[in-house]
Order: sequence, then structure tokens, then C-alpha cells
Amino acid sequence: MNSTQIKYLMHHLKANGVSFDAGLTTEEVQQVERTFNFRFPPDLRAFLQTALPASKGFVPWRYGIGNTAVAHSILERMHCPVNKLVVDAREGVFWLPQWGPLPVAKWERETVARQYLADCPQLIPIYSHRYLPEMPCETGNPVFSVWGSDIVYYGYDLFSYFVQEFTLHNPPDSKFIQEFTLHNLPNSKVPTRPKHIAFWSDFDEPQDIDTGGYWDGKDESH
Repeated sequence: MNSTQIKYLMHHLKANGVSFDAGLTTEEVQQVERTFNFRFPPDLRAFLQTALPASKGFVPWRYGIGNTAVAHSILERMHCPVNKLVVDAREGVFWLPQWGPLPVAKWERETVARQYLADCPQLIPIYSHRYLPEMPCETGNPVFSVWGSDIVYYGYDLFSYFVQEFTLHNPPDSKFIQEFTLHNLPNSKVPTRPKHIAFWSDFDEPQDIDTGGYWDGKDESH
């Protein structure tokens, strides 16, 4: 996501009711990364250093640096995707074939699930239950909507996600995002397919393959 796209997003989000505080300083970014033990991908970092979304649903990164209660709530949001999967696994609602036969005991299901999920890429909360993968720590990672085992792409990159989320165009449609971008930012491009992210992409890609790389509207409840 380049500076032109970021500048456009600031205008677009403000027009849709999002308020902003001053962007994170380099020192604050480093403090956040140390406090929560992750690294911002370059595009998310650039966005948050330009201006920090302050409306309900966004992450109060600045206040999480020195406020224990806020830091705890942010950590809960960061751990929520894995924790909800663990709960679903424990209750027998969600189980992956590669984990082996479903154990009878709930405690054993939880143990197995946590063991396998420990290695999946960390997800960084963006807004509500939308998340950006930390790894690979590079520009262009997709954004996921995550609610338990209901996990779908909600933007092929950070720019297309924000356009999607705050243009009230539902269900997600990557063709619409391309046309929207071409109309508003003629020299910008958005991906036609999402980058594959270990583990998380596996929830949505089997359905996406038959749609030629475009959203198929299966997540209308999101």
C-alpha cells in the first residue's frame, strides 16, 4: 500500500465516520511490538503511523502501551482466533483430519488443538473481528474475517479490505474493489488473488478456487 492509497483511505474512512488520532511514532511502534510480541507488516505500520483510527472497533494501540487493562483487552483480541478454534475443537464442532482421530475426552481435544495451533501465524487485529497476518512480515498480506472456524478472506490486501469494509459493499467482491480503485486511483492496483497464508488460507481457498479468484458471496453473514 503506497502513500497515495493511504492518503485516499484516510479521506475515505473519515467520510464514512471513522475518527483518527495522531499516527504512532516510531518509538510507539517499537513499544507496541515489544509489548505484544509481534511485528507490524510494512503496510499496516505505514497506515498507523500516518494516523491512528480511534473509532469503536479499532485497536487502541497507543493506550495499550502503558495501560494494563487496555493491554489485556488487546491481548484477548489477538488470542481470540486461536482460543475460539480451541473451544470449537474441545466441543467437537471443529476438527482437522491432520490432527488424527477425534479424542473422546474434551481435555484431550483441547490439548491436541493447542499443540497444533501453536505454530500458526499470529493474527493482528485491525477492526472488529478482521485480522491481518503478521507473517510474512511484508506488504500485501490478505485480511481475514475470523469468528471461530468461520474464517474467510475479507480483503486481498489491506487497501482492498478497508475499501470493502467501509464502502458497505456486501458480499465481498474483488471485481468491485478493482473497479472502485481504478475509478478513484487510476494509477493504483489491487491483487486479483490473495497471498496464501499458512493455515488461515486453508479455510477459504477451497471454496474460492471455483470462482476464478473472485469472492463467491458465501459469507453474507459477516
